[in-house]
Amino acid sequence: MKGVVFMLGRTLQLVGFIYVAAAFFSFFSTPDMGKMMKDTVIGLLEFYAGYFLVMKTGERVEGPNK
Repeated sequence: MKGVVFMLGRTLQLVGFIYVAAAFFSFFSTPDMGKMMKDTVIGLLEFYAGYFLVMKTGERVEGPNK
């Protein structure tokens, strides 16, 4: 079960990052600042929800020297 939650968290982080990147690139093509801000907030919420799930599972990758 922990593995599923971990993968869900990583997926949410990736989707949130892509959403924020799309909002960033829409800055150059869309004059509607309200939509850009809304998309940025949605992406950040997705990213941090994923971060929270990853941290709750406790699975961390240790470096080669540890």
